[in-house]
This record gives sequence, C-alpha cells and structure tokens, in this order.
Amino acid sequence: MRCGLLRESIDIYRPVNTQNEFGEMVQEYKIWYCTRARAVSNGGSRALVNTEISYPYRKVFEVHQYVDVRETDVIHWMGKKYRILSIELDRTQMKKVITTEEIDE
Repeated sequence: MRCGLLRESIDIYRPVNTQNEFGEMVQEYKIWYCTRARAVSNGGSRALVNTEISYPYRKVFEVHQYVDVRETDVIHWMGKKYRILSIELDRTQMKKVITTEEIDE
C-alpha cells in the first residue's frame, strides 16, 4: 500500500456499555483510534424508506493492515458518521478495505 494515498484523517469510535444514574446499561460511542485513510466514493442514490426519503451514500476507506477496527465500530470523517458494512483484508497490499454507509440522523 502506498502511504502517499492516505490523505484523509478518520476517527474510529467503538461502542462502550456504561451504567447511568438510574442503573440502566447505556451504549455510548467513545473514540478508539485516529488514523490516516484513503477515501473512495462507492456511489449513492435516493431511496424511499418508510415514506421518508433517505440518501444512502457509500464510502470505501482503505487503512493499514494493523489498524484495530471491528464491524460494530463507527467511522467519523469530515463531520459525518459512517456505519461499517464489511471489512476485507488485502494481504498482498497490506491494507484493510472498509465498506461503509452514511448514517442518516
């Protein structure tokens, strides 16, 4: 993998279960890892879900092989949140290819 292609800075957030003041277990996302990545647009479209228009944009992030990332994590990039759909390991180029979808809030 060419390091010169890693131009974007991404933050990886991991879910952590904590107990609030009422004794409930609450899932919060805490920052886990900051790294450099290559962001590639993979398309997007307009979809009608439950009589509501949404724009499911997909991005592909390429990071180094050693980056600790799971499919339950969330990626923050340029002020937007992305849900991880799949993580593929490319051993020949020593990278992970992370396919994501933008979270509609």
